[in-house]
Amino acid sequence: MFSRKKKKSNPFERQKNKNDNLATEFRAIISKNLSVSIYESKKGTSTFVIKKELTDYDIDCTASEAPEKNYIGGEIIPWETITADIGILIDEVFPVNRAIQEVLGTLYNLRLNSIRLCIGSENNYVTVDETDLEDNNIKPTIKGLQEFIYSSKKGIMGFTVRHYDSKKGNLILLESSLDQPNYELKSIKLNIKSSLQTRGLYMQKEHKPYGLHLYIILRIRELSDVIVNLLEKLGVPIEIIYLKRTSAINKWEAIECEIDENNLTNYLTSVNTQLTSEDIKNIVYFTKRNQLDFEIAEKMSDVLNKMKEQREEEYGYNNESLTLEDITAAAKIVLEHFGHRNTQLELPSGLNEDIIMKTQNELLRFI
Repeated sequence: MFSRKKKKSNPFERQKNKNDNLATEFRAIISKNLSVSIYESKKGTSTFVIKKELTDYDIDCTASEAPEKNYIGGEIIPWETITADIGILIDEVFPVNRAIQEVLGTLYNLRLNSIRLCIGSENNYVTVDETDLEDNNIKPTIKGLQEFIYSSKKGIMGFTVRHYDSKKGNLILLESSLDQPNYELKSIKLNIKSSLQTRGLYMQKEHKPYGLHLYIILRIRELSDVIVNLLEKLGVPIEIIYLKRTSAINKWEAIECEIDENNLTNYLTSVNTQLTSEDIKNIVYFTKRNQLDFEIAEKMSDVLNKMKEQREEEYGYNNESLTLEDITAAAKIVLEHFGHRNTQLELPSGLNEDIIMKTQNELLRFI
């Protein structure tokens, strides 16, 4: 019986915070203005942060009453305020709500948590926000906002900053959310923000004082067909993203394992829980001796691992190490599977051909 040693920590590896429960995180650029960051936690839940640049829309920047107002009381307002084009709501926000209803059902509607509309013309307007409705116990929604704007389109000049997060340096123009629409989807949030930290970037690249971003945050329990469909409607081809990422990782892993025998040993150990360290050692030795590539070694260990799982289910044990006949049988059926029928294996003398044939027949169900 072989016991596995604990992996030694790499002193040069990035040290994670003890409270950091993220297992995987990566980013995908989908187009010039669209990107997504994906965070997969160890608990199995995932968070998708979709960001859309709103640089194609006009914004107006003016000085606010902050020098006096912030000393009077109430919520802190920014020294500069921006007014955004109403087209952002029509072309970017409302389609998201429609996509949610198309996928989840018409009963689901993003709740409007914060917005400040500018009613009037460019140089002559008054603001209204969600609290004006909440004072009368009315809960505003994106659907309701859509109908209001369509019915009063000429009278609405745009929308402006609703909250100023002075600690983080964010100007918040819109916040909306939908909680627990179904089991797979824990929540959806849609926000429009501008960060003071990126002002220099947008002045340099876009010649604009601020950059507006639309964020869609999805917290999901399970990446089901429903979620995949919703992501597709939001412009995120998640299946292609995962395929591209997995393909790159697999190719890189294969190269590292073929270069370094220790990497191959570590990889096969991590993905084949039924194989003992002696099993892995013998498989690696066999593949190196016969100059078999990573793909062959990976498939050999996979079918042998499944064979030992099956034996444990049937006979209640799996602690016996693999024999050279087992490994030879796996090599032969895997080479046949990948079309390498003419590969000549360098085998030790004294192998039992009957056992090899019997094991090949047993392994065929796992190929």
